[in-house]
Amino acid sequence: MSLPLYLALKSRIYAILWASLLGGLSQPVGAGIAALGMRHGGGKVIGHEWGYGILFAVTSGVMCSVGLQLFSQAAGLHHGGRVPFVWAFLGMGVVGVSFGVAG
Repeated sequence: MSLPLYLALKSRIYAILWASLLGGLSQPVGAGIAALGMRHGGGKVIGHEWGYGILFAVTSGVMCSVGLQLFSQAAGLHHGGRVPFVWAFLGMGVVGVSFGVAG
């Protein structure tokens, strides 16, 4: 989250401060909005499984896309080569297998 801000602001300190502020506030605000939505909906998921599934699938797809784009930018800035990508995909594979075994 700090990398795009660092590239835009050209200041490591301001990038870290803005990322901390925005990242620190986004989760409680999002949780508050979700709590209001659950309170309004009665807190029940019954009948809305498809909606939740689509919502989580879209969210995870966007997060993966953004994460891979930022990872490639970071690797290009400092490391280069294929090594970071190989380890990233191996790590994702370990996470996927562990979810498959545990689930």
